[in-house]
Amino acid sequence: MKNLLEKFGGFLALLLMVGWFAIQTFGGQAGTALFGNSTPVRLFAGHTLAALFLWVAIRAVLSRSEKAGVKPIQIGIVRRNDVLILGGLMLAGYALERFYTALFGIQAETYMQDLLSLPSWQLALMLVTVILVAPISEELLFRHVLPGLPAEPAPKIGQGIWVRMILSALLFMLVHSQYQQTSTLLLMLWVAIVCTAARWKTGGLALPVGLHGFASVLALGFQLLR
Repeated sequence: MKNLLEKFGGFLALLLMVGWFAIQTFGGQAGTALFGNSTPVRLFAGHTLAALFLWVAIRAVLSRSEKAGVKPIQIGIVRRNDVLILGGLMLAGYALERFYTALFGIQAETYMQDLLSLPSWQLALMLVTVILVAPISEELLFRHVLPGLPAEPAPKIGQGIWVRMILSALLFMLVHSQYQQTSTLLLMLWVAIVCTAARWKTGGLALPVGLHGFASVLALGFQLLR
């Protein structure tokens, strides 16, 4: 089994991605079947189960072989300057997108309007999901598994890793199909770029997850200011 994992380790990221999407989809459906058909329940259940799946799968693979194509999950080394610079870049991206939509009279995303009009308990569950649960789930996949970055701060990376980083950022943008405006999708790409930079700079997931949650707070805040 160990030799098999090392030989075909390059495919593990794709297999984990397929598993993540499947667990998120069917987990969300199971959640709505048990607790009621609502978007917050579906997203909370789907992302929670998908995150648990990746966590368990990565630990299981690494227990067999440390050369199996996935890296151990690390918190990373978070420095104040990294937080300020990358947080500032995230804020700048959202501010620029808000300025652009205001300048050209682009309507707010229907998805965001619907989110803020949810009943109080659903809104609370949705806030927990988009600020904490979804960032953990998505950063595990899009910033840890798919890019294949080493679990160390600011590592030297080759062409293959660059390609994987770019593709994972584009995929992150595409999976947010609930958004209709081109400017919002480009903003999702910016979120992916900033979070990928955080993963590379710190060698772990603490800052990417934090920045992702910060992005959700910014999205909600700018929506309230409309």
